[in-house]
Amino acid sequence: MRDALEARARRIEAPGGVPGAVWRDWAAPEGATGRPLLMLHGGSGSWTHWIANIDALNQTRRVIAIDLPGAGESPDLAQPQTVAEIAWILRKGMAALVPPDGPEHGAADGAADGAADGAYDMVAFSFGTSSAAALAMAEPADRIGRLVLVGPARFGSGTSIRDRLESWRRADGPDARLAAHRTNLAALMLRDAALIDDGLVEMQAANAEAFRLRIRAMEDLLGADETLAPGRGRTRLGGIWGEHDAIAAPMDENRAIMAALDPCAPVLMIPDVGHWVMFEAAGRFNRALAEMLDAD
Repeated sequence: MRDALEARARRIEAPGGVPGAVWRDWAAPEGATGRPLLMLHGGSGSWTHWIANIDALNQTRRVIAIDLPGAGESPDLAQPQTVAEIAWILRKGMAALVPPDGPEHGAADGAADGAADGAYDMVAFSFGTSSAAALAMAEPADRIGRLVLVGPARFGSGTSIRDRLESWRRADGPDARLAAHRTNLAALMLRDAALIDDGLVEMQAANAEAFRLRIRAMEDLLGADETLAPGRGRTRLGGIWGEHDAIAAPMDENRAIMAALDPCAPVLMIPDVGHWVMFEAAGRFNRALAEMLDAD
């Protein structure tokens, strides 16, 4: 699946001459009507957090996925690492890929099929929701069509499961290292452990071991709810959670927070799945996300 997606993507290292991240861009099909969609992955991840979703969403819109600075194939984030710096890199990159004044003004780096009005949508997962919220607050009010938060981290009274995770860094040998990654997938990411095959463990290992962001040291790290609160009504929102999300607050609390940020925000809890809801329930998630993005 990864190889097939890679073969169709345009890989971009510095859109508009702005370094700091590696982007992948899947052109919209002919006649597409949806706004371009920027996808931001979670902690210890890369663009492959969306591996089960890109194809479905690319049927109706252009899809842009990024390895956040300090993750995946992207270069390190400059010190001191801040969410503000990530948001700046994202904003400059999107200005080149989806020009604010629309495609008639020309997109840097040969980008095509931008939005006619310069607007784009965002979907962000877990840690990525903090960067997405900071970006949404930095962009002009009409630049973001809708931001959908998926299993947002640091949201309300969400819980920590650090004591249930195993350290792959202290593992004694490669087999123990992979065993730790397998344990962590089951503890944090997925409700159904039967989905955790060797290929998924290898992908998780590659993502986690390439992740160089020091999240807990970021002094400006806020939850998406805290970041977006000053701009209530600025960005249309949506939220998707798995029923058994290991870090989520109770759904009543999540719904209340979303309603305070955007009274019209659609909110969905998908049953029987965990934190990595867009992988574990890909079909249900893809349909729900498409409906949220297309809603007026």
